[in-house]
Amino acid sequence: MNSEQALGELKEFTGYSEERIWELWTTSNQQLAKNWQLAAPDEKNREQLAQWYRDNSELYMFAISAYNLEYKRIISNLRMLRFGQGSCLDYGAGNGELILELARRGRRAVYYDVEGTTLKFAQQRAKLRNLSVEFLHTKDDLARTARQHGFDSIFSFDVLEHLPDLPGELTFLSSLLNPGGLLIFDVPAGATKSHPMHLNHHLDIHAHMSNHGLIEERPSWMPRLPFTKQEKYLFRAPATAKARVQPKLEAFIRDNTNSGSEIRN
Repeated sequence: MNSEQALGELKEFTGYSEERIWELWTTSNQQLAKNWQLAAPDEKNREQLAQWYRDNSELYMFAISAYNLEYKRIISNLRMLRFGQGSCLDYGAGNGELILELARRGRRAVYYDVEGTTLKFAQQRAKLRNLSVEFLHTKDDLARTARQHGFDSIFSFDVLEHLPDLPGELTFLSSLLNPGGLLIFDVPAGATKSHPMHLNHHLDIHAHMSNHGLIEERPSWMPRLPFTKQEKYLFRAPATAKARVQPKLEAFIRDNTNSGSEIRN
């Protein structure tokens, strides 16, 4: 049933035949890896990276769509949706899977990602479902929205491995939380043959978040196991009031205006 719905949405949005959609579901990841190697963008240049993701946004739409049809992905998304309370942000929201469902459940929903095909696809999906979702694609707009309302839940899945400044991104996202708000994210392994666009980060996540006053929470179904790499993280902001966007982050936002979040979800 999920596959039939996804196929129908993509047919309506793209005008492609079923055969073409199945082909792109099957080959999009390989094409993305090839395009990355051919373009060889500077991994430290935010604008080059953002432009590459804009240029390859349609391929990502199909790769994300196929990924979200995997059983383990569906189970993971259902678990993560439990943490969507109050005002919700999906940072690097891709096709909008999580944020559209949160909007359907009555949450205040904000979508954030680079401009491109995935954003347009998510907008059409929201319109067809008559869902209220705010769509943003610049950090200036996101910071402005956070100043007005802040966020109680921020999600960022399959996104941070695409961004060059992991400490800066985590600091920025933490600053957008309301007091007591929850930041839910993952930091998978770095570059692989099938995903060469994944950047290699070596950051002590727990130390970094602790330095910003956030406390880790671990659901019972997410035990800490020896000799395994943690991928999903949940950190809660202090319950005491604080400025949502600190002055030092204003400079971070200005330096990265219009770079966006170089997707995925």
